[in-house]
Amino acid sequence: MAQIRHHQKNKEWRVSVFEVHGYVCQECGQKGGNLNAHHVVTFESLIKEHSIRTLEAALDCDKLWDVENGMTLCEKCHNTIHAGVKI
Repeated sequence: MAQIRHHQKNKEWRVSVFEVHGYVCQECGQKGGNLNAHHVVTFESLIKEHSIRTLEAALDCDKLWDVENGMTLCEKCHNTIHAGVKI
């Protein structure tokens, strides 16, 4: 759901995740650079679990925006996690 990923609420969630972790990758310790905010319980799983089919439903889903479900990762570590490789 591209609408959700490009929504301002998602941008705010990302910044909040980065701030919680001090802009440091939680896997390798890289500070700054090209960082990604990663959903620990995946974005796709949450969409499915909560039967989210509209932007409005996504915006109302607290679990989707829970900063504690976020993890700051550098691009390399994020790609590794999504490739299913154990770091």
